[in-house]
Amino acid sequence: MQSTAATHADLDVNFGQVANAATSRTLETTISLLQCSQYKGPRSSDMQATHALFEGDEQVLFGNFLNRDPSVGFKDCVYEPLPSILKLSKRLEALLEEYNLSRGRLGDVSTLGGKGSSSGAASRSGARSQPGGSGHKMQLVFFQDAVLHIVRLARVLQQPRGNALLVGVGGSGKQSLARFAAFVAGCELVTVNLRRGYGPPAFREDIKQLYKIAGGEGRSVMLLLSDHHIIHEAMLADINGLLNTGEITGLFSHEEQSILLDQAR
Repeated sequence: MQSTAATHADLDVNFGQVANAATSRTLETTISLLQCSQYKGPRSSDMQATHALFEGDEQVLFGNFLNRDPSVGFKDCVYEPLPSILKLSKRLEALLEEYNLSRGRLGDVSTLGGKGSSSGAASRSGARSQPGGSGHKMQLVFFQDAVLHIVRLARVLQQPRGNALLVGVGGSGKQSLARFAAFVAGCELVTVNLRRGYGPPAFREDIKQLYKIAGGEGRSVMLLLSDHHIIHEAMLADINGLLNTGEITGLFSHEEQSILLDQAR
């Protein structure tokens, strides 16, 4: 037993010496390769090609609002390449003037769940103009990133059940761009009206009004929700169904569904 133990000890020592020698040779080889290497980073031509491909001044943009009359809609509009950022910003400035003139009609912010009469198209389904929503003009600066965001949002909003998640610090202009993009895309803008006792049941009633506007009356509507509107976790399940399938389980009774189907026909 003693001889066996000694043999194993000798083997461990020899193996350790071989391993240390191999590690030393590897380090020496690596150091010599680094010293002999002539690699000094990417070539300038490669960097120029990458910059031109991903960060160039020319952006490939498409849209159907270039020659659109907001009062007519998108019936005869052509989805076409958009001009340069400079020319496109001029077009957006003209649309912004039309947006500020049309407050109270297309582009006005309405709240779901309002009671009583109100002006504008949203009043037919119980929505009312947001207090202070049309008291001042929107002022936007169309720098490159703002133009790109507006074009993207306008394209998303014209897709069936199109939706977008806007991420950024507070006060960076997310809601302002969303409201203006809704106007560019020909959508009416609505949001929920938080009030005392507001919760999932009241939120579902507001979504019912939204369905009646979009499905029953056939109007293009954008629902604007911010993080402070989500005051209960149960509302997230309804929003998830609204975004994924366009339906919320158990939202309408059979009688309400029949009425909506008759309106849709």
